[in-house]
Amino acid sequence: MTTVVIAIDVLCKTAKLVYTEVMAESMSFLDTHETIRKLVKSGMPESQAETVVSLQVRFMERNFALKTDIEAMRQGTKTDIEALRQGTKADIEALRQDTSADIETLRQETSADIEALRQDTKADIEAMRQDTKADIEALRQDTKADIEALRQDTKAEIATTNANIETLRLETKANIEALRQETKTEIAVTNANIETLRLETKANIETLRQETEKLIALGKSDTIRWFVGVNVGLATLLITTYRYF
Repeated sequence: MTTVVIAIDVLCKTAKLVYTEVMAESMSFLDTHETIRKLVKSGMPESQAETVVSLQVRFMERNFALKTDIEAMRQGTKTDIEALRQGTKADIEALRQDTSADIETLRQETSADIEALRQDTKADIEAMRQDTKADIEALRQDTKADIEALRQDTKAEIATTNANIETLRLETKANIEALRQETKTEIAVTNANIETLRLETKANIETLRQETEKLIALGKSDTIRWFVGVNVGLATLLITTYRYF
């Protein structure tokens, strides 16, 4: 706070010094004779013009500093600036020391907090690891039991399916065998019927042939010969057809 006050005071004195130097320089260049001449020329009596200029010079001499005053003020300002510099330097050094101490304290506290956090985090991670390991083991056991149960169920279902397939195979085999036997029997019966029909047809044809020959021998008409020939041809065709069955 003291350094700030000194700085403000130095600034004020510096400004005043600059202003004084400027006004002194202005006064040194003031030409009294030229000023009186201009006043007289503007209509002012010469005696009055001399009085005004004289009062102005007196005013400037009383209110404006001389070179010695300015030099003294400059030396004082220089001394104040040096004092301000030394004070500022001391304040900065004190601030640096305080800041270094605060930083060191903060570093120590932060290091302690970080170490405490590290220990807590390490403990939490270890606890989580143990819990996760236990959960994984429990899940493994449950999964193992479920897989074993599924394996047993699948094995039982496969055995049942195989038994059903074997039963169906035997039933199908028996049905096929029964159908084969029935078909064989029906074929045998059909062949026997065909053979009987063939023999009967052959006997009938032979009888018809003999009767036809008798009629031909007796000299019947051509119509009878044609009819007999057609019947003989049909009978022969029937016999040939039955033979291929």
